[in-house]
Amino acid sequence: MSSFDFYAGAELAKTMGQATVELSVSNRGGGCGIIWDRGVIVTNAHVVGSARRARVKLRDGATLQGEVMFRDEQRDLAEVRFDAPSAGLGKASIGNAADLRVGDIVAAFGAPLGIAGALTLGIVHRKPIDADGRVHRWIEADVRLAPGNSGGPLMDARGRVVGVNSMIAYGLALAVPSESVARFLRLRGERAWIGISAEIVRLDSAEGKLGLLVAEIISGGPAARSGVIAGDIIVSVEGRSFDRPGVLERELGDREPGTSMRVEVLRGGSLRELVVTTGSSTKRTDRAA
Repeated sequence: MSSFDFYAGAELAKTMGQATVELSVSNRGGGCGIIWDRGVIVTNAHVVGSARRARVKLRDGATLQGEVMFRDEQRDLAEVRFDAPSAGLGKASIGNAADLRVGDIVAAFGAPLGIAGALTLGIVHRKPIDADGRVHRWIEADVRLAPGNSGGPLMDARGRVVGVNSMIAYGLALAVPSESVARFLRLRGERAWIGISAEIVRLDSAEGKLGLLVAEIISGGPAARSGVIAGDIIVSVEGRSFDRPGVLERELGDREPGTSMRVEVLRGGSLRELVVTTGSSTKRTDRAA
């Protein structure tokens, strides 16, 4: 198991202090951001809201103006750009959330309740990828968070950022995995989209199998072009059946626009396999306005 000592914890807080900033916008509470690269800050979408600009407070107390470039409310991520000074700032060392193990020690850094530079420790309860390959939206850990931690780093025992702290649910901290952040930055806020609205239906009570009933389909959208019609029930994606809500959302979240995926649908009592090529959605990921 990963371990900390008191000296290592103090050094970790010092290092992360150079790569973590405080953010605030008009008429909203504050939060934190991570200097992911020179002049690039990653934070939560709920920290910046719909603002175009954010006030960036550095560790030495200096304040700068940042421009909110892109955000994704569903992933709770936003990118803020600022003119970084030539000295005195570091950037985060980025790790792989997929390498975490249940029981690994992690640390959250931020400004909970306005206390700048606070460090809290905990252990991983659930990592973003299970042993069977199932992908989850969050890293879950029993790290203590409070208002002001949002947008700050979740780090492994070696000081590498493995997630962006987002919220507390059922007493556990939820953080966006570093791989999701990298994808968000690479795609500049765009996400894969197929152009349907669907409702969960139960297919087999005994086995707990679920399906997605296509309630509406956007004319000319990716699903419509691939032959999906309203009334179809999607029963699997890439051979993976639905045993819980959110499977399709997670599948799309892991894909880039323009990629193809096999979709099995139930239509008129018969199964059909269709190939859907994802499009690019800007509905929730528009340039900040």
